[in-house]
Amino acid sequence: MQITLQVTETPVQIRLLHQDGGKDYFTMSWGIIRDTFLYKGLLKKHDRLVAILQSTHNKGGKTMRKMVVVTAMMAILAVMLVVGTGFAKPPIQEGIQPLVPGKCCIAGKYKGISVDDPACPAGPKTGSFIMVLHQTDCGKKINGEIIDPADGKITSTFVGTVTPVSRNCCRLEGQVKGVPGGPDAKCLHDFKATLCRNKPGKWSTKDGVYKDLSGHCCSGTFRMEQL
Repeated sequence: MQITLQVTETPVQIRLLHQDGGKDYFTMSWGIIRDTFLYKGLLKKHDRLVAILQSTHNKGGKTMRKMVVVTAMMAILAVMLVVGTGFAKPPIQEGIQPLVPGKCCIAGKYKGISVDDPACPAGPKTGSFIMVLHQTDCGKKINGEIIDPADGKITSTFVGTVTPVSRNCCRLEGQVKGVPGGPDAKCLHDFKATLCRNKPGKWSTKDGVYKDLSGHCCSGTFRMEQL
């Protein structure tokens, strides 16, 4: 949509017009322009300009013609201050949960790599995994499944908690247990990690650790990132 800026002298008004038919889209008087600067706390920065325009507005006539451009610039700035946020909103990327102050919205699917402790007598190994993490309304409690990406089967389930530790990071703690009949059926682990959100809005960790509680499996470290 194309819009035309129109400035009138008596009374002093700034009008934004639709290109089709000249229909009013937005009208701003001198008083609104001035009050907008007052309300937004910008008068200290622009008090001299505002005083000149106020004086010119009171006098009217030819002097006003000289101030049309300056007035128009102030009007555009005032419009941006009043309604700018309604015209320009950042796009929301699909699949990325919002960053909510004081909460950790980490639900989603993650891919990761686990590395067993080399000293583990159960036979250390390095493997990849998929974690599907469930969470209700960005709440503290979480649960989910660990999936083998090779065949898509669930190997373990987990429950835990998540708490914010900084603006962009959250602490994840929980317990994971192997499903009956699976390769990790005898395993029981505590795990913890710090998830941090990067600029594209995805969560990841490089400091994850898991500790074997069963005596049948290995402890180790893991890293993962949100898909």
